[in-house]
Amino acid sequence: MRIALDTRHFPEPLFQPLIPQAEQGLARILAMHRDGELAFLDDPSQSLADAVSTLATTLPPHRAVLVLGIGGSALGVKVLLQGIAPSSTRPDFAVLDTPDPEPLADFMTRYRADEVVVLVISKSGGTSETLAQFQIVWHWLGGQIDAEQRRDRIVAITDPECGALRKWAEQEGLHSLPVPPAIGGRFSVLTPVGLLPGALAGIDPAEILAGARWMADQIQNTPAAQNPACLGSALAMAAGGKGHDQHVFMPYHSKLAAFSQWFVQLWAESLGKRRGEERVGFTPIPAVGPTDQHAQVQLFMEGPLDKFMTFIAVEQSHPLAVPEAVVLPEVFGYLAGVPLHRLVEAELAATAQALAEAGQLSVTWSIPKVDAPHLGALFMLFEGITAVTGQMLGIDPFDQPGVERGKVLTRQGLAQGTVVSPAAPHVWEGASSL
Repeated sequence: MRIALDTRHFPEPLFQPLIPQAEQGLARILAMHRDGELAFLDDPSQSLADAVSTLATTLPPHRAVLVLGIGGSALGVKVLLQGIAPSSTRPDFAVLDTPDPEPLADFMTRYRADEVVVLVISKSGGTSETLAQFQIVWHWLGGQIDAEQRRDRIVAITDPECGALRKWAEQEGLHSLPVPPAIGGRFSVLTPVGLLPGALAGIDPAEILAGARWMADQIQNTPAAQNPACLGSALAMAAGGKGHDQHVFMPYHSKLAAFSQWFVQLWAESLGKRRGEERVGFTPIPAVGPTDQHAQVQLFMEGPLDKFMTFIAVEQSHPLAVPEAVVLPEVFGYLAGVPLHRLVEAELAATAQALAEAGQLSVTWSIPKVDAPHLGALFMLFEGITAVTGQMLGIDPFDQPGVERGKVLTRQGLAQGTVVSPAAPHVWEGASSL
């Protein structure tokens, strides 16, 4: 296990003075952890990995896994599937993190009820989008298989005691796994929320948890000046203090593209808050290199000087290389024999240097390879950075009152029939017989 931080493009005088403040923030997080208010730093027991693995192996044979969940109940799953799931041996996966009817209708057309397993995931047990989908799937399954078979093909992952989904699971005798009450949805990837879908995809949950455990130890026991969570938080706050409040998360590996989306939710929902009458937070921007060198980097180079870039470098990758005998050697000779991952490394270094020259701030976190332990460690790392940054901002990084207001209005609008129709009058409307 190894993760390294490179700050060559972020002047030390900007962030070093903030490390004591980050240390104080970490101390508050650790005190909350000791008091049982937070559980994301808990040392995961072997029994958790065993319970997940056992359930994964006892579910009925299946050709596809349907994951019903949204936000933190889906984004981490997507990271695991994209990053480390063995595509040649795992079942098909559909992660439906939207109530858009088209993907669900397509799934129910493509598969039979007797060849699927359904994971319904909601930390609160009352997520409207997820439970609406589940109602449809429940009846679809019941129309093709008997009650016992339906029960065996569903797993509920939710609060151990509260919520409509927990009540439903107990009433129907469904398989279920708990999400610890002291872990919020966007911090839940290292619970059964992420571990069971991963296990069904052929990923050993013990390996993910081993990496997370290693990083949790680094966060809890390393002095502040070398502490990864304190350093990451001090860098983010220093960047924000200099007006660089647009935080770009840009891994240079295609298997980590979904990690950017996971980070966006974690960073935005945790840190975008009201502090009294003041609004605080940093806007996360997902990107992936080198692809976005041909999309967003023009803006980063010559647009507003408000970006803080977090690059993720992967040191080992597939050995595929350019042939020694290149076409047009007078033009492309510099590529002869070059492994493609070396080209990616060169582009990351060049992009970071160019952005530094343009006046943007950046750091690079490096991992040796994309595997289960390092993904577990990265999840824990950025959860820790987010928690400490919330303390430094003086807000609660574990609630989401702005989201809750929208949920209330949605329920009221549906119940009262006052939802504004998309067919309401438009400022402009075009039409054609095409």
